Amino acid sequence: MAYLRIEKKKSGSYMRIIQGYRKDGKSLCKTLYNLGRLEDYKSTELQAIGQKFLKLAGCPIENIKDLGLRELARYNYGYIQIVNSLWNTFKTIL
Repeated sequence: MAYLRIEKKKSGSYMRIIQGYRKDGKSLCKTLYNLGRLEDYKSTELQAIGQKFLKLAGCPIENIKDLGLRELARYNYGYIQIVNSLWNTFKTIL
C-alpha cells in the first residue's frame, strides 16, 4: 500500500510516496517517488496535486466537499498511558 510521508530534517520537510510491504515477516518500506521539499510548493500547487489524485481515483473533489467533514475534537491519550504506567509501577511497590 502506498502513502505519503513527510520527513522533517534540518534542511526542510521532504515529501515522499512510500510503499509498505512485508518480507520474511518484517514490515519494510521503499520510496517510490521523491517529491522534493514541501517548502518549494505553493499551497495552490499542493491542492492541484491532491485534486488530480482524487480524479485519478475516480472521486471528484465535489464529493469530498459535499461530505461536510469537520473536526469535532482532539484527544491526547499519551497522558493517560503515562499515568497508567506510573500507577502500575508504584502500585507494585506499595
